[in-house]
Amino acid sequence: MELPLDWRLTSGAQQSVLRTLQQTVGFGRTITYGELAERSGAFEAADPEQRALAARTVGSIMGSNPISLLVPCHRVVAAHGIGGFGGGETGLAVKRWLLTLEGALAPTLDWAGPS
Repeated sequence: MELPLDWRLTSGAQQSVLRTLQQTVGFGRTITYGELAERSGAFEAADPEQRALAARTVGSIMGSNPISLLVPCHRVVAAHGIGGFGGGETGLAVKRWLLTLEGALAPTLDWAGPS
């Protein structure tokens, strides 16, 4: 059974990116900002500069996600690392905790969740 979502607070590229994330990146999976930009089809990114801009735009979209409890933006990561998450260091700790909880990151010996 699928949960019906109210997308009225989103539009355009934001809605396209968030719908793509919700529909294609399941529990325990991750995708990079750039891959999500490309997969969503919301951006024309022919050259490296345009692709980089599209990836940064996806990062901004993740930060403005009005339904983040249902469209899990913590699953979107940087090409070479975990990337960002709202709330600075605390937000990153939460992102790391959520990804570890889902099995996308291996737990460390000191893993106890966000502080």
